[in-house]
Amino acid sequence: MRRFSGVMFLCMVALLFMPAAPGEDTATDLTESTQFGAKRIDFKLGDNKAFLIFPTALPRPMRVHPWVWYAPTFIGGHPDPSHTWYFKKILAQGFYIGGIEVGESHGNPEGRAAYQKYYEYITANYPLNRKACLLPQSRGGLMLYNWAVEHPEAVACIAGIYTVCNYTSYPGLEQAALAYGLTATELDEQRAKHNPIDRIEELAKYDIPIFHIHGDSDTVVPVSVNAGTLVDRYKDFGGKEITLKVVPGKGHEVCKEFFQDQDFLDFILTCGRRRMIYPNEIKDTHSQVPQPTPYRLVQGPEIDGSGVHTYSIESPYINGPCRVRVLKPDKASNRLLFVLPVAPWPGFEDKWQK
Repeated sequence: MRRFSGVMFLCMVALLFMPAAPGEDTATDLTESTQFGAKRIDFKLGDNKAFLIFPTALPRPMRVHPWVWYAPTFIGGHPDPSHTWYFKKILAQGFYIGGIEVGESHGNPEGRAAYQKYYEYITANYPLNRKACLLPQSRGGLMLYNWAVEHPEAVACIAGIYTVCNYTSYPGLEQAALAYGLTATELDEQRAKHNPIDRIEELAKYDIPIFHIHGDSDTVVPVSVNAGTLVDRYKDFGGKEITLKVVPGKGHEVCKEFFQDQDFLDFILTCGRRRMIYPNEIKDTHSQVPQPTPYRLVQGPEIDGSGVHTYSIESPYINGPCRVRVLKPDKASNRLLFVLPVAPWPGFEDKWQK
């Protein structure tokens, strides 16, 4: 048994993420600016541009933050000033906001792969909840829904604004097929693989909370064959936490009914706070792989003659700074294996807030 700060603990093996080794999953071209009154960083992951906006306030101390993932991201375009009312209020509640640009992917596999790289990178390198609050606007629905279906354990909620849920409606089979490298007929035959309304069963199994706001006069993305169909099928598959708020007389437009809705905002804030993966929750129900444990690097590494790395770290599982040795470096996954206590130390709730 090891002693940490004079206290005897039972120990377990926990996975801790270290910064990624140089390569395509390392952020490059980092720049800093301001948006919505907050610090914003822009960077590239491989060939894709991405961004992350930092909270403007901390209503209470946090070490793991809820966050909103917005789509479609177009650097210099979306998100834009129309999102100011929502985003300023979200950032003031300790949330981060991020996104990655994948072009007009219409939810294709390449775009989904880039989304997964983005998710893995920012949750490994920033103090973000492992469950994201997804905010798909319009065609961003094809992108975020297709990623969410394949990673339901990583989703806190979905809050959509006149969201495209059906590529046969928008952009239509002929146009969408170009992004998939398929013919329109082939894409139509593969709806179960690529079309959100035909893939919703997996999200219903997890009963992911969903809130859509949509106008009944939308001729670009008709509500009946998009959010309306999705809601019906979600309920058919047993999903319970789903709401569709239909705005009378409104189409596919920027107006306060869509971009200043208190119910929509409250839904995001509530789900973001209550559907957290806390530091002591290491079980990933989707893949059965332990989740990373948060820590703060104090000093290191010190490397001895045999190449063993020793770090000084702080963690909610250790009462005070502790020196740890790397038991098993794994360069492929950028993970290091440490021995840590089973339970958080007394005072964990005060110092490492949920």
